[in-house]
Amino acid sequence: MGCTGSSDVVIEVAYCGGCGWSSTANQVAAAIKDKLPKAVIDCRPEDGYTGLLEVYLISKANTKVKVYSGDKKTTNEKLSEVVERTVKEYNK
Repeated sequence: MGCTGSSDVVIEVAYCGGCGWSSTANQVAAAIKDKLPKAVIDCRPEDGYTGLLEVYLISKANTKVKVYSGDKKTTNEKLSEVVERTVKEYNK
C-alpha cells in the first residue's frame, strides 16, 4: 500500500515478511483506509521473523505508540476490533 496523503501521524502496519502475512496486512490497511481516507498508512514487512502483525501510530516527533500486536489467527478474528482501536487512537 505504501504511503499516501499527508498527516502529522503515520499509521504503520508492520507484519512478518516470511509468514504469509501480506494478504491479512493489506486487509487491515485497507479497512483502516476506509475509515480514515486521509490518513497516511505505511504497510510493509518487518525485517526478520516476528510472527506478528503490529499497528503503530508514529508522530512527526518520532513518538511511536503501539495500537495492536497479534498473531495471524487473532488478527483475522478481530479485524474490525483492530481497525476500530486504530481509528480511536488516531482521532485522540
